[in-house]
Amino acid sequence: MTRVKNKLMSEQMKAKMLMTTAISAKKNWTRMLMRTSVRNHAGTLMADLVRLGYVPALACLGVTEAGQILNVNADTMAAALAAGLGARRLIIAGGTAGVFDQQGQTIPLLDLEGIDALIGDGTASAGMIAKLRACRAALDASVREVAIVHGRDPKGLGEAAGTRITMEKVHVQRNG
Repeated sequence: MTRVKNKLMSEQMKAKMLMTTAISAKKNWTRMLMRTSVRNHAGTLMADLVRLGYVPALACLGVTEAGQILNVNADTMAAALAAGLGARRLIIAGGTAGVFDQQGQTIPLLDLEGIDALIGDGTASAGMIAKLRACRAALDASVREVAIVHGRDPKGLGEAAGTRITMEKVHVQRNG
């Protein structure tokens, strides 16, 4: 058990250093987080913890070189970890049942073009723009599907109503 503990401690240090480096590079930090060794270090740490029977709980915080604590967007961090772990699917649970159209109805399926259209025409705003950009980053990094669901759906996260986002072209008739 000591060897496993030492390995986890080593991986924790690497992950901390990685997050510090990624956050301190303010320009394009999201892309940097996706490109760097998250895939090797933080992904290994998460996989090790799960393999040992733990459920990792992560604080979405970063630290600058000067020691300033920063808030990291949770969706961006989730996308980076999903990519780093080689996840097939990322489920983002939030306070709404997916992405809404201009009439406030859930859009069941979206593709990358749909993401661009929602951001471009102003249907998506504020936090949803950041969420959709994180979804796109996960898909660009080989996650096959992202689901945005309501976190309190009684069906559970895997079956919850929401929006499924995929790289595959989706034919959608948009209202408005």
